[in-house]
Amino acid sequence: MDTALDMTVDYIVSPVLVSAYDIRHHAVDLNRFRVPLIIVDSGGYEKLVDEEGQRRGGNPDYAAFDWSPELYTETLGGIEIDVPVIAVSYDRTSLPIERQIEAALDARPPGFGSAFLLKPMDKEPLTIESVAKHVPRLDSFDIIGITEKEAGSSLIERLMFIARLRTLLDEHGVDKPVHVFGALDPFMTPLYFLAGADIVDGLTWLRFEFSDDGARYLQSRAAFADPTATIKDAEWQIRRANYVRAVDMQIAFRRYLRSGRYADLSKSTDLVEAITKIHGTLRSVSHPTR
Repeated sequence: MDTALDMTVDYIVSPVLVSAYDIRHHAVDLNRFRVPLIIVDSGGYEKLVDEEGQRRGGNPDYAAFDWSPELYTETLGGIEIDVPVIAVSYDRTSLPIERQIEAALDARPPGFGSAFLLKPMDKEPLTIESVAKHVPRLDSFDIIGITEKEAGSSLIERLMFIARLRTLLDEHGVDKPVHVFGALDPFMTPLYFLAGADIVDGLTWLRFEFSDDGARYLQSRAAFADPTATIKDAEWQIRRANYVRAVDMQIAFRRYLRSGRYADLSKSTDLVEAITKIHGTLRSVSHPTR
């Protein structure tokens, strides 16, 4: 059976994010990629997904495998590839931010770049105040990350967190990109970019069809697009088109940086109007850098 990797590896030429959990337990071979950069995530999300699958009936495809900081370090140690690799810090939610930073610095693998993923302690809300006092130490990492869901409970709260984080980094001379994990979406990504994010990732391009103004349920769109094709073939046609749209978003952001015009962010006038309105609200309560 063809995997997602089988169906995408030949046409993706942009940096990719791959879970170390999948490298170890689902036989993802990084040497198959022909990309300029690979970000290796610590596997916390995939561990939770597999545990949830196990709770829902024990399907062997979703059996939870062992996972720990030690197994993550061991998996990173087995990576041999010429492409630059950035390793994301392991989720240590039992520790306060200061000790999370210390643990991430101690665990950095030699020869790899490093990304520090800000995590709340024991499911408490992550506040910008808890991060602020430790910002200078973040300069030791190559990327500073935050998950979309943990940046706030509303859209404006999340955008404000990203804007304030970017401002704090700039004020302390920490010239490092901000990565919002799970934020890839035709509507949300431009907003996070305007708030100060530099990198996003997500699975929406595999699960939905991207359009000029949002995302639609993939399977129904696949059947609508070509009712004579197998659903699987139609879905992969849409996913390839989604990848092109994601690349187009990057180009649109570069146009915006040159022109400063919201209209350069999307072909959809409705989306541009919504982005303009929300960015205006963000500017009234915060001071985004873009």
